[in-house]
Amino acid sequence: MSYRFIVCLSLLALAGCKKDTPPDPDPVEPETLTIKVWPKFANQNLELNQTFQLNDTTDIQITEIKFYMSDITSGGVVKKDYALYDYGLTGGTLFTIEGTPAGFTDFSALVGVPASVNNDDPSAFPSSSPLNIANANDMHWGWSFGYIFIKIEARIDTIPDGIPLFDQALTYHVGTNAYTGNMSFPQLTWDDSHAHTARLWFDLERFINHPTTPIDVYTEQTTHSGAGQEALTQKVLDNFIDSFTAE
Repeated sequence: MSYRFIVCLSLLALAGCKKDTPPDPDPVEPETLTIKVWPKFANQNLELNQTFQLNDTTDIQITEIKFYMSDITSGGVVKKDYALYDYGLTGGTLFTIEGTPAGFTDFSALVGVPASVNNDDPSAFPSSSPLNIANANDMHWGWSFGYIFIKIEARIDTIPDGIPLFDQALTYHVGTNAYTGNMSFPQLTWDDSHAHTARLWFDLERFINHPTTPIDVYTEQTTHSGAGQEALTQKVLDNFIDSFTAE
């Protein structure tokens, strides 16, 4: 019997005695947390360009809802530095991060962009940042003016003749370092799944027909946060914040 044959037999014997290696376990997908913002009009879910009535007399359609939130915090810890909401683009999602409900029980945020970065060059932010100009798009006024913090646009039908004309635009754009605000909720309710979701509601009916500071859609139709528009700009910011609730 040749030496080579003996070696081959030995290798085969060793291979036969080798224990099977258990397969690698399937990777565990991390849990995620998604904050959604659902627009509504009073007690009705809202879709863009859907017709609602103001005070039973004026038909209105909301055409755009966009806003920035920054320093989104829970338990005193910043969970997300910046988030850009675009209802027409994302269908209600504000942001998604990895985490568990136990680590995100309350919610607080700055409405807008902090003054420390608001006037920075928007092209200098990482491509993944909501502040990068490619992502900000029309939520930036230009390098020297900074970001638009809140953009609510709508149209009303000023002629109550049953013909849906929608002849008057409403343009509410809040920005500049003078107009940021804070929003907070002591508790969030997360659904019971691996991809957890919590919801905030934004009531556009309350935003316009606020019980103490209503917006008159016939005399207060436009603000770009410029000179002479201070009162309406502050009203839009305050009404916006006060029209959110947590589910």
